[in-house]
Amino acid sequence: MIPERIKKLKAYRFPEFRKDRLNLNENPFPLPEVVLSEFKERIDGDDIRLYHSPIDNTFISALTEYTGFDGKNISLLNGADEGIYFLISLFGKEGFNIVSFLPSYKCYKEFSLMLGANFIEIPLSRDFSIDMERTLNVVKDTRVLFFIPNPNNPTGNLFARDKIVRILKEIRGFVVIDEAYFEFSKTTLAPLINKFNNLIILRTFSKSFSLAGERIGYLISNEDFVSHFNGFKNPYNFPYLSMVMGSVVLKHKDIFFERIQWIEAERERVFNELKKIPRLKVFPSKTNFLLFFVKDYKKLRDKLIEERISILDLGKGWFRLSIGRIELNDKVLYVIKEVNLLK
Repeated sequence: MIPERIKKLKAYRFPEFRKDRLNLNENPFPLPEVVLSEFKERIDGDDIRLYHSPIDNTFISALTEYTGFDGKNISLLNGADEGIYFLISLFGKEGFNIVSFLPSYKCYKEFSLMLGANFIEIPLSRDFSIDMERTLNVVKDTRVLFFIPNPNNPTGNLFARDKIVRILKEIRGFVVIDEAYFEFSKTTLAPLINKFNNLIILRTFSKSFSLAGERIGYLISNEDFVSHFNGFKNPYNFPYLSMVMGSVVLKHKDIFFERIQWIEAERERVFNELKKIPRLKVFPSKTNFLLFFVKDYKKLRDKLIEERISILDLGKGWFRLSIGRIELNDKVLYVIKEVNLLK
């Protein structure tokens, strides 16, 4: 018999596969030709038939140089989402409550429901900052695994460092800082991993390095935790092709950093254009997306569908717009302005 909890689960609804979509925070740039060329040159037909250690390999060496942390502080993941799934599975079975903010990255809640873990949402303040009174009331009284995306998704803001440090000090459990947009925010708590033995960092190559389709992520923590975490996850969870691709990308990281600067500049241009539109409020961001609220929600939603424009509809007037290429961003701006004139 299938348990009732499993019967209630719903399969992930995959959005339409389109190269012009602006709803998944994908990088608008394709992989550089130099990266693709070198990747093909490095692929060894004899190596690909073998199992490769996810603990000792050339990609770990490249990450060590890139992050400044020893390989014993790093664990490779088949996408950062795999890390979220593994951590919830590991701690949920031990009776930990899984905690995050509202609003926040939806996979924390979805994976908790999938795995039968108890999930608690803590509402953010009206300005999307951490409500410390509410937060400490939760984390001080029960054992928790606390996911803090920094910058937050979908709001795009960074949380105050002193508040996160206070949570680390007072929590009965572990804090996972999801730094999916680290290369955009230039902000990290990773240097604190040896000061706080309950601190875990997650990162991904999906946003900054145009590799959403390759699923490359990694975890950073103290050596003791990483050792135990590696004992829990699948022994060969990280593919050989991803090891090669990750190494090549980091060799050419300066190309991607230049592209990040372009995305940041384009984000600010779109932000300033949205600010000019009446009955619309847009929020500053340290990511590759913008959150905005419109009063003419239904009109804009219907017009976006009519024009086949894919941005993320969060409901009740809220939208999240991934920063794409100029022509796509301008198309979205035109539609929003057109709807606004219909008032």
